[in-house]
Amino acid sequence: MPAKLCVYPLFGGLTAYGSRLRARIGPAQAQVATAHKIAWVVYHMLKFKMEYQAMSAGEYEQRFREREIKHLQRKAACLGFALSPVTTTSQAVS
Repeated sequence: MPAKLCVYPLFGGLTAYGSRLRARIGPAQAQVATAHKIAWVVYHMLKFKMEYQAMSAGEYEQRFREREIKHLQRKAACLGFALSPVTTTSQAVS
């Protein structure tokens, strides 16, 4: 079994983070950034005597989407605009 498949359930959110970075900045830099994030998590676990709280890839994606929406709303407000969600209707057009 490949190493990535073994690690994925344990580090679902970190794997999703690494995949997102890999697409944006390339595989080498994404690997270093993800390793830095893992080191940061381990350091804080040891410093504050906390257990690791695993986050699934889906949960990571959901939180990322919420942060992006909040950021876009603030940016639009600074520019004098207001964002509203698009509602789609599933009616067939003839």
